[in-house]
Amino acid sequence: MPPEEPVTSAARLRERDVTIRYLRLINESKGLPGLIQASVEFFQQQSGCEAVGIRLKEGDDYPYCEARGFPRDFLLVENQLCARDAGGRVLRDEAGLPVIECMCGNVISGRFDVSKSFFTTGGSFWSNNTTRLLASTTEADRQSRTRNRCNGAGYESVALLPLVMAGERLGLLQLNDHRPDVFSRESIVFWEMLTDQLSVAVAKFRADEARARALEQNAESQAMFLQAQKLGVVGRLAGGIAHDFNNLLAVIIGLAQLLEDQVHDRPKALADAREILAAADRAAALTKRLLVFSRRQVLAPAVIGVNEAVQGALPLLRPALGAVVGLEVSLAGGLPCVRLDPDQFQQVLLNLALNAREAMPGGGRLRIETSLLERSKEVLARHPGLAAGPHVLLAAKDSGPGIPADILPHVFEPFFTTKPKEQGAGLGLSMVYGFVMQSGGTISAFNEPGGGAVFELCFQAVDQPAPRTAAPSAERPASGSKTILLVEDDAAVRRFAARCLRLAGFEVLEAGNADEALACGRQAWPRLRLLVSDVVMPGLSGTELARRLRAMVPGLRVLFVSGYADDALSRHGLLKPGVRLLAKPFTPAALTNAALEILQATRSEGQD
Repeated sequence: MPPEEPVTSAARLRERDVTIRYLRLINESKGLPGLIQASVEFFQQQSGCEAVGIRLKEGDDYPYCEARGFPRDFLLVENQLCARDAGGRVLRDEAGLPVIECMCGNVISGRFDVSKSFFTTGGSFWSNNTTRLLASTTEADRQSRTRNRCNGAGYESVALLPLVMAGERLGLLQLNDHRPDVFSRESIVFWEMLTDQLSVAVAKFRADEARARALEQNAESQAMFLQAQKLGVVGRLAGGIAHDFNNLLAVIIGLAQLLEDQVHDRPKALADAREILAAADRAAALTKRLLVFSRRQVLAPAVIGVNEAVQGALPLLRPALGAVVGLEVSLAGGLPCVRLDPDQFQQVLLNLALNAREAMPGGGRLRIETSLLERSKEVLARHPGLAAGPHVLLAAKDSGPGIPADILPHVFEPFFTTKPKEQGAGLGLSMVYGFVMQSGGTISAFNEPGGGAVFELCFQAVDQPAPRTAAPSAERPASGSKTILLVEDDAAVRRFAARCLRLAGFEVLEAGNADEALACGRQAWPRLRLLVSDVVMPGLSGTELARRLRAMVPGLRVLFVSGYADDALSRHGLLKPGVRLLAKPFTPAALTNAALEILQATRSEGQD
């Protein structure tokens, strides 16, 4: 509207028509980007201005969201309104708010003086001659330091109208023209009325976007929760089956080994015994993987450096990847240590390498990175439930095609595999998942933009250095004939274990539960030297039984045996240094050697 146009009924009708058309434009807009683009085009047509732009808040600043008619160089230098230091960081005032410069900053921040003719009561700025305005006013009159880039670009007519909703500064509408005298106070009041409608629409669309993001995040969190529940149920089922199966395997493997020793001069029987052992070993490996997934494996955690562990595993990883998959390693310096089972962690790295190789049959690259975890929103979204404190992050990234969306939720499930039945059991990634969770960490699988799968493992840091590794002793435990109290509720396992110990020269007292063991202890306490006990039994646990027997027999040594290490083991301190735990299934040699080592330690400490 030119300034000389009188406010007539015709002008009012035109304003009403423009208003109706703009409200229709708002109602027909499907989203914020479409609304802003259409609004800029609308205001340019209706105002007749050469250049129109809309700034919207983005973080601390208010960059152009949409602009028409401005030179590219002008938009580049004027895009940022926040004052910044030499390093590009936003400067802040004493209240901690960002310092927003120039007249745009005045309008957005609400700095204006209605006694000045170039400000309106609504907080807008306008001028029909910026050259005269700059020459006739001081910086104090203009409320802040002005950069004068609009005038420097030759724009004489400039109008800046705030977008405000419920006290929130959303941005501004900017109208520029090289011609002087484009605006009148009446036209500015009219544009302010339209920008009020624009502010309501912007606020509504942003609220809709926020709700949609919240719903999406809630849906993702719900899906992750349900997936964790499903994996937990499957893990408990797998752990229970594996525990019972280990009892059977302990008998099968043990008796097959004893049979092998007895038929060494009978080739056919020896071959049969070895075939039984080979099948049992494969079954034992399968149950071990199930125990890893179910977080019930027997771990021997130690304070280790993740970088050192990765470097130690490289001789295994490179051959596993084959000739067509390259390996890159990027290890951040100065990382704190973590508490992990080093052997199992090495197996985790190997499984990740094998998975990457399967994902890139035609060749590619696997990159293993370590870093100190930065708790960004993206990382926290991928690792819900992350414990407080510093964490070490290990990421394995491949250059393959990524994990299909329908497969991604299932990658950690046991027996889930995309390979043919005869080519794998699908337990590799489930073992990785089980180890990480049992170790108190978190794990996430996702795809990088453009392809490539990423597995992120986070482990809580410990405030202590990794201990130096002592050289192993070459001394062989001596045999002996001490009395052992064997407590095992599974009769077949008890008979097999007792036979192994007796063949090694021990006197063995057998008990099927804690009550029988306590009765044996009361009768045989003078000669009792070692308790070999299952952990989880009906009635008293193995740990409580050991405590009571030690009260009867001072100096009694203990060897615990278990088919899995569940939460009870940690609660009762079985994994503390100095506590011996033998995992099922065990061989006769493993059982007798463990007993001999414990008793030899007794002699070396001067006990008898």
